Amino acid sequence: MTDYKYAHLTDRSIIDITGPDSQSFLQGLITQDITKLSSNHDMIYSALLTANGKFLHDFFITKPTQNHYQFWIETKRRDDFIKRLQIYALRADIQITDACDQYDLYYAMGEVTDHTAYTDPRGLNGKLFQTTSGEQPQNGIKIDLSDYYKFCMQQNTPIGSQTMPIKLANIQQYNLEELNAIAFD
Repeated sequence: MTDYKYAHLTDRSIIDITGPDSQSFLQGLITQDITKLSSNHDMIYSALLTANGKFLHDFFITKPTQNHYQFWIETKRRDDFIKRLQIYALRADIQITDACDQYDLYYAMGEVTDHTAYTDPRGLNGKLFQTTSGEQPQNGIKIDLSDYYKFCMQQNTPIGSQTMPIKLANIQQYNLEELNAIAFD
């Protein structure tokens, strides 16, 4: 068994979006192409912007099942994210659920051996995985969340609202195009 280093992403929580209209609803809101999630092994990185293209939220998205999307969003800003989605969801047949108490999220450096992990969609050399709340990785070596932040900064990768000012940041300034967060097609 190979040990890997992992950081517990206590700064991220999961928001579930489900329902028959979820794909079409999300496709019109986020900067990435939601249809790139063709299997439950895929993950994309994306953002939600203001009407004039300024940063509001960044997140990872997975698709565990048909018409079910999980957003790995900043914990401290999840209420704002939910509120914004509810504003746009007037007639869409979707359900938005805060699942922050159900999962723990992790970032691993090295090959994860005890969990199904997603390759970092930003192109960084790492893996993301989740466990049910309270379940700890067994084979990894825990590192501090600040070590994950340093890793991201060394790769010129922003860390949500910690590095991108809300409603002010232009996403091109923060390299989101190079980090696979934008689909122009």
